[in-house]
Amino acid sequence: MSSALALKKLGNDIVYAIGGRAVHPITTCIGGFSRAPLVASMADIRQQLHKALPEALRLARLTGNLDTHGAGVRSLCCLRYPLRPAANPGVALSSRTPYTPKPSAIQAGFV
Repeated sequence: MSSALALKKLGNDIVYAIGGRAVHPITTCIGGFSRAPLVASMADIRQQLHKALPEALRLARLTGNLDTHGAGVRSLCCLRYPLRPAANPGVALSSRTPYTPKPSAIQAGFV
């Protein structure tokens, strides 16, 4: 558990160094960033990444071998609307019930 939390902290440190904050970065703008990250911050991040790589690979192998097809698998849900935003009433779907829109519903959006 501490390994995963350390990697999460490293991810937050990367976002902070590049984005100015760990959550909801503030330096992003259209076309790139409003400021470049500090060279010292990026050097520190690089050192942390080199140190974290073996543990990241170990955790990737561990989680990559987990069986996700067992009884604990959840359904994914969403709302579906042919050519309309998701805020409008529509059809509730799950990953277990496929949805194929009728051609007339799709064509109605182009008229």
